[in-house]
Amino acid sequence: MHRQKTIISIACLLILVAAAAFLVSPYIVIRKARQAAENGDTEALAHYVDYSAVQTSVEKALVSMALQEMGIAEHTLSELDTAVLGLYVYPVAQQMASPSAVAAMLSGRAPDFGAVPEPDVLIKDKALITMRYQGLNRFAVILSDYENAPQSIAMIFRRKGLSWQMKAIVFQGI
Repeated sequence: MHRQKTIISIACLLILVAAAAFLVSPYIVIRKARQAAENGDTEALAHYVDYSAVQTSVEKALVSMALQEMGIAEHTLSELDTAVLGLYVYPVAQQMASPSAVAAMLSGRAPDFGAVPEPDVLIKDKALITMRYQGLNRFAVILSDYENAPQSIAMIFRRKGLSWQMKAIVFQGI
């Protein structure tokens, strides 16, 4: 009888530890990604970021924002319009999905765009960083100027096995 209670107690404890590890895992990955970013370790950072998926998400978001700003539906664009828009969007998306830009954003700073024109969607000073689950396999790191700001940038991480990887950058309210 006593042995059975001990076994049940140990099993419950193991389940609690596993659940805690499951819930804390994105925070650990974000901390490791930040450390890699601060140390300039692009190889370690690449383990936590799917750069091509991030670039694709930024391209789509920027095209959508540009079309919305111009009041144009996406299906009405000609091939020439799409190509011209791509000339403006691609360099910004490529820069935002670079290791240095991701490292800056993970640290709450705006990326350095160098020769590429800086878009108006970036946080100018050190940003407020909030983190939260957006589903069981989706976790967001949100950069904003202040708490509950109407405009923010969210770095979206998705579960990849037992770890997490950044898959997208989402512009919210911009």
